[in-house]
Amino acid sequence: SVTRSLGVTSLGALTQALGWLPKNGLLGSYTIRGVDQSPYLTRAFGPRVGGLRPIAHRIWRPDAQRPLHNHPWRRAWFVVASGGYVEERLVLGRRVTRRLSVGDVNVLDQEDFHRIDVVSPDTWTLGLVGDRCQAWGFLVEGEGFVPHDAYFARIHFQPEPRSL
Repeated sequence: SVTRSLGVTSLGALTQALGWLPKNGLLGSYTIRGVDQSPYLTRAFGPRVGGLRPIAHRIWRPDAQRPLHNHPWRRAWFVVASGGYVEERLVLGRRVTRRLSVGDVNVLDQEDFHRIDVVSPDTWTLGLVGDRCQAWGFLVEGEGFVPHDAYFARIHFQPEPRSL
C-alpha cells in the first residue's frame, strides 16, 4: 500500500507530518482553505530537480461551485495514490467529466482548464510539475479568463500567502 511504502501507519499521519516541514522554498507544505476556512487541499513539495518539482496533494474536498481553473505550470503529472476524484475538464470547447482512481495519471498542460467535482475520502495524488509559465485563474462564463487574484477579490476571499 501507499502508506507502507511511505513508512507511515496511515495517510492521516502523513497529513500531520506535512505540517512540520520547513517552509524554506526548497521543501515545504501548506494547506489551502476555503472561504469558510475548511481545508481544501494540502500541498507538500520537494526541491526542483531537472526542471521538475515533486508534489504531494491531499485533496480534502471538491472545488465547490467555482468555475474551471488552470495552473501556472507548463505541464504537470499527477498519479492518484489513494482515494479518487471526479474531474470536469474543458476538451476542445466541451466539458468532459471523468473519474480518476488509484493508479490513474492526470496530465495537465498550461492551456488545460479543469475542476474537481467529487472527492473520495482520503484522496492523495503524487506528482511532478514543470516550470511556472503563466498566471493562473478561472474561466468565467461570459467573461473568459479571470486571474485568480481578481476572481478572489470579487468573491471577497483572501487566501493565505504561500510559495511554489
